[in-house]
Amino acid sequence: MAVWAVLLALFIVGYLRLGLQMWTGIRGPLVTAGLIVLALSFNLARARSRTTRPRHYNLLEGIAVLGAVVGAGVVSSVLGAPGGAQVSWGLAVAVASVLVAPLLVCAAWLGVRAR
Repeated sequence: MAVWAVLLALFIVGYLRLGLQMWTGIRGPLVTAGLIVLALSFNLARARSRTTRPRHYNLLEGIAVLGAVVGAGVVSSVLGAPGGAQVSWGLAVAVASVLVAPLLVCAAWLGVRAR
């Protein structure tokens, strides 16, 4: 789960730094294929997980991911990144860290519960 949070943070940083240019040229198919591979590997890793998850954990996990993705969209529209405007590295990393924090808390909670 923590690896997924870091990958989502890297995606948010890339999106805020490149804007829509991330999807043009050869980058578009590469990013799309990478997202498909990550989604498939997430499902496989989750099926092999032996950690007992509480009944409502999947809902909390989904809300954390949805909040990060929607938050990235809102922040990028406020900062002007969808049109291709570049955001500074520091701001992009700070925004990604804040948006992914709930997912990292979910990962830490699973790690504590697994022991």
